[in-house]
Amino acid sequence: MAPMMRARAAQPGNVPTGLMAEYWAQRASAGIIITEETQISLQGQGYSFTPGIHSAEQVAGGRKEMDTVHAAGGRIMQQLWHVCRMSHASFHADRLPVAPSAIAPEASVWVVDPACATFASAMHLSAQAARILRIPDCGTAGAT
Repeated sequence: MAPMMRARAAQPGNVPTGLMAEYWAQRASAGIIITEETQISLQGQGYSFTPGIHSAEQVAGGRKEMDTVHAAGGRIMQQLWHVCRMSHASFHADRLPVAPSAIAPEASVWVVDPACATFASAMHLSAQAARILRIPDCGTAGAT
């Protein structure tokens, strides 16, 4: 089963929910499920309401997803990601997204405003080498 968008994580904290576990369990017979949008670090977030795997609460929520699918006889894997320049500065506490290129993408990033859902242009991005080099370590930590 192909990855599917699932911007349904609980806020605050981008924690996978029981609704997400139920969603995947309903598809347990489809084959191998590959989840999408599992951010490996806070700096890896690119879109609103996407689940992460970098806090204890997120790991527990992700474990519930995995266990629920396994109990339904399915197989599931998390696709780990770091969106680099496709992120938005509003996710990064006064810092710009980390990317290997300082060139802003010609695209929009979905950002939820407290009053309504809005699309905001991706901002100019930072290419600080030291921060970029830490990204693989986050992926390794998330995968273990």
